[in-house]
Amino acid sequence: MENTIALDGETGDQTLNEANLDWLSELDERANANRGMDEIMAESENEREYDIDADVLVGLSETKRGPTMLHKVHMRSFEKREAIILNEFGHPIGPITPEKDTVDEFSQFLGTIARDYGTAPLLHRTWKLVPCKEKMWEYVLTKYIIAEQGREWVLKTIGAAWRIHKCRFKKKHYYRYSNNKLRWLNRSKRVPDDDFKKLLILWNKKKEKKNEDPNKQLPSLAQLFERTRKRQENKRYADTYDDTARKIEAMKNYTPPEDGSGPKDPYLGVMGKEYTGRRRLYGRGMVMDALRADIQNEKTEIVDMRKELEADYERKKAELEANYAKKMEEFDKTKDKMVQDVLEKLISKLPTNVVGEFLT
Repeated sequence: MENTIALDGETGDQTLNEANLDWLSELDERANANRGMDEIMAESENEREYDIDADVLVGLSETKRGPTMLHKVHMRSFEKREAIILNEFGHPIGPITPEKDTVDEFSQFLGTIARDYGTAPLLHRTWKLVPCKEKMWEYVLTKYIIAEQGREWVLKTIGAAWRIHKCRFKKKHYYRYSNNKLRWLNRSKRVPDDDFKKLLILWNKKKEKKNEDPNKQLPSLAQLFERTRKRQENKRYADTYDDTARKIEAMKNYTPPEDGSGPKDPYLGVMGKEYTGRRRLYGRGMVMDALRADIQNEKTEIVDMRKELEADYERKKAELEANYAKKMEEFDKTKDKMVQDVLEKLISKLPTNVVGEFLT
């Protein structure tokens, strides 16, 4: 039996075979092919952080306390609903007594809704894409008496709890294991198998970083050098950052020589000229010849584009001139006819003897 995978905003042509786990190996190969060394090293650090032996992961039993379920609230009848007091902003503030904190219980109850996979699935990329929010609000009203003013706070609270739950779920069932076979064998029982397959495909997709430049310009070599060497906080590194920081600061303060003896690019000015072989900051396999070929292709495309623009400009200019000449010709004809009509009307109003004297 095969299922077609379709995620938010995508049409899935990828099929998964439930009869075996070969698709997991293929998914691992595709994921590793799209990853960089930084991601692989990060995963290795993640494994060491959890200190997990891959040979004993299968069948690993958790002894920790499970999530709060609040069965007493979910089993509460409509007649026994408890009232929630809101402030002027629609936030719950009571009732709170020494015997019971209803606000705390209410917040925990909203968390159970966010963790209920049938109500809020994890397949959606963002909380905005999660459907049936109105049904969530209606279900809350079956357990608590709360004014319509608190609807926005309730849904935002469920959304925040859903994001936290999704993050923890991914940490437990994805980052914890080194490959997709281990993730599949230790999958959550609360998520249907078909949906867990979709989650694995979604999590293995490589994320593209957005261009932060407001003009959508490609980063310079100096900017690329700085971004690719940015370090994460609260993470220990084997080498120091002093030399890299010094180079980045030198690139920011670099001024090309006025006589043109040095490079204009800040990166080349600080790091030195490029030599034959692999070109720095352009990825694996990029050499000077290939880069020159790309530059030449870009120049050819720019020249062709300029020729097309110039030809289009000349064509539109000729059309405008032709239209202008035609309109001026029509205007001259109309003007002569208007003058003739005015003269005829004036002559018709004059006495006959005056007209005869005028014409003779």
